Amino acid sequence: MPWTDDVYQMPPDLLTGRFDVVFTGCGALCWLPDISRWATIVVSCLKLGGRLLLEEMHPLRAAWTSKVIGSWPRMRTTSSAGRRGCGRRVRSAGPARLAGAADTHMPEKVEFRWPIGDVVTALARAGMRTELLDEYFSPPESADLPSAIVEQLGRFPNDSTLLARKDADPAESSR
Repeated sequence: MPWTDDVYQMPPDLLTGRFDVVFTGCGALCWLPDISRWATIVVSCLKLGGRLLLEEMHPLRAAWTSKVIGSWPRMRTTSSAGRRGCGRRVRSAGPARLAGAADTHMPEKVEFRWPIGDVVTALARAGMRTELLDEYFSPPESADLPSAIVEQLGRFPNDSTLLARKDADPAESSR
């Protein structure tokens, strides 16, 4: 079976409603230009009663910088953080770099910002019912931040978990 890394080009035999669970890991949604189309694909993969488990970075995470004013981390006010589906060009270490290859080419990519409400709405419109939505703080990966900054950041969510269930077959509910 041929495989693709493009969720929008999934092999048809995977879109037959045969899976109990679809998992989407942290940092995946920012690469999707069409959140509604993604939600429809998730529903197509799931059996009736199947679940989506989504672990994702909270949109607020993109709003923080490492700059500090006094004892507070600085929030970006001019970035695309929180703007619906706003594409932002970024440099990315492609798969070859991540695998440790010597290739130093850094291809340009586009990230998209999706507020949590847009994700929940897209899933609901596609036939999913949200069972759990949790927004929480995870300590930053950088050990260079002073503990006072980490404590201040801990007042805001930087990660989220969503669990949703496929309640109806979209073909049945459109009749």
